Amino acid sequence: MNTFKAFVCAALWSAAPLVALAQGGPGASALPDPANAQVTVPAPQYQSPLDDYRVIIDDTVSPDKNWRSANEAVGNEGGMSGMDMSGAAGKPQQGGKP
Repeated sequence: MNTFKAFVCAALWSAAPLVALAQGGPGASALPDPANAQVTVPAPQYQSPLDDYRVIIDDTVSPDKNWRSANEAVGNEGGMSGMDMSGAAGKPQQGGKP
């Protein structure tokens, strides 16, 4: 038997007691028996995902003014002025004979 196989066998045998301990003993389950119809369960509670919602726009300004101010802010950025079309990427390729 080579050393790798011996190492794997030793690792598996040393992990076996840990697996047995993880299973717990009889009656170790904290959950009630699902077949028992008399088990009391806690009442279901609902928490809306929107409970913590915060509005990020100013409510005092109408939506059309919010849209206009956002549109003006983007328009003042210069649009596509940062794009450099003067290099080889901007020139169309002239194809030769196939």
